[in-house]
Amino acid sequence: MAKRPKPTAEEQKRRSMMMEVVRELGIDNANDLYTTLRDMFTGTMENMLIAVLDEHLGYEKHDQQPKQTEIRRNVTITKKVRTNNGELELHVPASVRER
Repeated sequence: MAKRPKPTAEEQKRRSMMMEVVRELGIDNANDLYTTLRDMFTGTMENMLIAVLDEHLGYEKHDQQPKQTEIRRNVTITKKVRTNNGELELHVPASVRER
């Protein structure tokens, strides 16, 4: 049986952070761990897509300043994303041209 390679400093850091989350949330079984990881991943993906839309539109959500574009974020859509760990449902804003 091959010996497991020693984790890099970055891997050790990630493992340490994950164990801190596990302790803080009181996770004590694989199902709770999976659910927590899925929720964290989903929230992170949604936030990243919101940031992409902010960049595309040139303004952040709830910005009250006059806009340089007719495109507005006034719709939220559901996207299904396939990952290595199954399918996730993301709720993300979409841009629509004002009439």
